[in-house]
Amino acid sequence: MKQSILLLTTLFNCCYSAFSQTTLLSESFETDGEGTRYTSNTYVDCTFSDFFFRTNSNPVTPSGSGCSAFFTETLTNLQGSYFWASEDIRTSTPTLNSRPPGSITFSSLNIAGYSGMSVSLYLATSGNNGTRWESADSINIQVSINSGTFVTVGRFVGDNSVGGRLRVDSNLDGIGQTTEATADQAAFAKYTFSIPYTGSTLQLRLDYDQVGGSEELAIDAIELKGTFTQLPVELSDFRVHTEGSNNILTWQTKSEINNKSFDIEHSQDGQNFKTIGSVNALGKASNYTFSDDKPVEGIHYYRLKTIDTDASFDYSKTISVRLGSDKPKIKVFPNFTEGVVFIQNEKADFNQVSVFNSVGQLVYANASTRHIDLSIMPSGIYFVQVVSNNEKVIEKIIKK
Repeated sequence: MKQSILLLTTLFNCCYSAFSQTTLLSESFETDGEGTRYTSNTYVDCTFSDFFFRTNSNPVTPSGSGCSAFFTETLTNLQGSYFWASEDIRTSTPTLNSRPPGSITFSSLNIAGYSGMSVSLYLATSGNNGTRWESADSINIQVSINSGTFVTVGRFVGDNSVGGRLRVDSNLDGIGQTTEATADQAAFAKYTFSIPYTGSTLQLRLDYDQVGGSEELAIDAIELKGTFTQLPVELSDFRVHTEGSNNILTWQTKSEINNKSFDIEHSQDGQNFKTIGSVNALGKASNYTFSDDKPVEGIHYYRLKTIDTDASFDYSKTISVRLGSDKPKIKVFPNFTEGVVFIQNEKADFNQVSVFNSVGQLVYANASTRHIDLSIMPSGIYFVQVVSNNEKVIEKIIKK
């Protein structure tokens, strides 16, 4: 009997260790991580009592000329000395929503092999009189998988069109229901949201859409956790090069477990992908090659969709190559920026310059500009399209 108990204990410890949760991100704001661990559009405007910044003052009091204690209540159950505080953000003065939503975007994480992920944070509010939060106000916890579009996995939203309470939007429908848990209290409380996605990389973003008024919010102690399991497919290399009029893709695997096939997906704009071929998996560490025969001249984007025997799948990183001997007359740079994007054109004029966000919405248009200022835009992925005579260039830009 003792031997049986010992065996069961050993098996439990083994399995528990193999599938226990790992902390992939932990941010307490105790040190300033701006530009290293995260980027934000932090600001303080004491004239209109609007701000979005890291602080250790309690009640929250921005430093600067004319600033006073803006939070009307002292917060409790702090998780350290520093936290992130906000009021209004989008402001109502001089015009409604004259500022963009607040944004904190964390550095990209390697999540290859992780599943069952979740994100948690501590949240508190001040001035809790039940009339500060409207249905237009929302705090969104978002993730981007493999540099894709940010999607919301957790949300807090006001429950009334004019003056209400802040609630956990448990079904992510954007509507604060009176049956959903309230979240407006001066004591920091922990909230956890599941992340129903897997991939190779993940970026976490907090999106603050506080639409004017007097919403006083604080967030602290953010953690992202996941369970590591052995990778069905472990890619060690994925490249593309041009041979004549063909684009040749090559990739290597270090290991393959229950892998069925690789779908090769292609895009000409970096957003919309289509399957152009499939290669059967060999079931062991192998080298693979695929030829995209006679594609048109221009920039081509490729990614691999690895499909397992149980029909689950994952995506590789996206790679690109330019086909054509002539160098482009239009150049858009840099691809990573905190603000200004420049356009260089050997031709005299532009016909049209357009900027689209990651979901394809037009956010900027100009007929003649040679630079675009993205500093007022939220951090994320944008696509700059330049059309001049018969040439069209689309470049993917990451706004830090």
